[in-house]
Amino acid sequence: MSAKIVTNDKYIIQPLTKNILVRDVYTKLTIIELKGHINNITVLEFSPNNKFLASGCYGGLIRIWDLETMRTYKTFFSFRLPISGIFWKEDSNKIVVYAKNQLKILSLNGEKPITIDNSEIEPLRRNYRNSYGELRTRKIQPEITEIKSTENGFIIVFNTGDEKKIEWDC
Repeated sequence: MSAKIVTNDKYIIQPLTKNILVRDVYTKLTIIELKGHINNITVLEFSPNNKFLASGCYGGLIRIWDLETMRTYKTFFSFRLPISGIFWKEDSNKIVVYAKNQLKILSLNGEKPITIDNSEIEPLRRNYRNSYGELRTRKIQPEITEIKSTENGFIIVFNTGDEKKIEWDC
């Protein structure tokens, strides 16, 4: 998994393995190369107010970049798994970060991270035949595939088809 290029009305943000290339959206000229990840970047996401850029990598590191100063604003070491996705709260002061089946709400204001428990989501059960032709069942752990916005929170969508609604003030 590798991050895709993201754009807004000012910047083109392009992942370069462990660094991030920031270019002007009109001239296409490079403004700066942001450095700070030690593993390959897996996700990039602008904040709703376009003031910040969040980046996540294979090592589980999340960096919040201030796009006015082009420096790291905040760093989170929240997972030991590759970051799969980042979802911003509308006021740009919190992010939801997920990696496989783990999810945390991180605050840019210094509040303690909140871990969302997904233990009530049942694993998928898949039948398969082993090398002797015997029918076996394998459990596949639920993984987060999408985050959807709601009026006062968000909905987590799993590969099992299950959904879990979360309020921002959880």
